[in-house]
Amino acid sequence: MTSEYFKSSLAGLTLDLPKKEIKYILGLKIIKPFPEPVFAEVTFENPADAARPVVASAVINPKDDMFSVISMPVSSPQKNTYYTIVVRVYKDQTKKEFVAEHSQKILSVLNDESIDIWRGLGGLNKWTHPEYRLEISYPAGWNVKEMSSGNNFQAFISVENIDLEGYYSTGIMLLRHITPGLQMEGLSVDHQLINSGVSNLKKVISEERREVVTERGYEGVISKLTFVNDKGVEEKGLLAVFSHERKLTMLLCESPSGDFAKHEKTFYSIIMTAKLY
Repeated sequence: MTSEYFKSSLAGLTLDLPKKEIKYILGLKIIKPFPEPVFAEVTFENPADAARPVVASAVINPKDDMFSVISMPVSSPQKNTYYTIVVRVYKDQTKKEFVAEHSQKILSVLNDESIDIWRGLGGLNKWTHPEYRLEISYPAGWNVKEMSSGNNFQAFISVENIDLEGYYSTGIMLLRHITPGLQMEGLSVDHQLINSGVSNLKKVISEERREVVTERGYEGVISKLTFVNDKGVEEKGLLAVFSHERKLTMLLCESPSGDFAKHEKTFYSIIMTAKLY
């Protein structure tokens, strides 16, 4: 849940592996100032006891442009599990008059990857396609091109303007199967088939491969690829393949090899937070 008052700037976890503890980190940009001081209560999901969340509070003043908070340590985090932070804003500490609410899911992993995901999303724009229920974050200034071909819908979000230049080297390609009534036709997408196909790619051009569950619950595979594009330029990319409700979706985020390191965290963040169905 998002609020007209806030935009996520940083959300993540710090982990103390020997103690098996985490601390939540949340940073919200205030995009609509509050006209007067308000009382904010922040609830952090407790992995050790869901009935006893960790609670923090603070006052937000009209001149504040950021709201940041770090939780007390909580124990027993589960690997690759999403936990929720909820910010509720009230007129004052009596909490009788509700003003706004903002919630944020955080992925628990055994490194600082979750922090990198949300830091990578800072300041990105969003492209949406309501008909196909698609939503993808992308860096400001990139160009968007949509097209349909047979039973597939494609979107290209890239540094280069494909309509003017005829190609792109840095960007995101989305491919979604859109045949209506796919289940009625007796067709299905097999997770094992997807995994096998991407595994075969790995043997040829993939540096690494990992199975993931995204923020929205899509199960799939992400492979890091190295290849040569039509212009003869070596590129690196993240190829993500998902199947959900018998529909296949692929996301390819790519850039020239020399630039890939500066885009990789953003590309991974885009994949893990995309709405694809």
